[in-house]
Amino acid sequence: MTNAELVTTFFSRFDAEDVEGLLELFTEDCSFSMSLYARDLEGKDELRAFFEEHLSAWSEHREWATSIDVEGAA
Repeated sequence: MTNAELVTTFFSRFDAEDVEGLLELFTEDCSFSMSLYARDLEGKDELRAFFEEHLSAWSEHREWATSIDVEGAA
């Protein structure tokens, strides 16, 4: 999957509130960083809790990226 496909898939699954599908995009030892939060989320358990809480906050939402940083991309 290319970086562009990965980002498109992430936001598609996020908007569909597909937590399991989102988690499939991450490794067990992942680190997820967003500028809005004081610390990185570490591992799938923290990601699951974040996605479930974040997605339940709205009845409807649409997300998109305005900029993307990729570390260690091949």
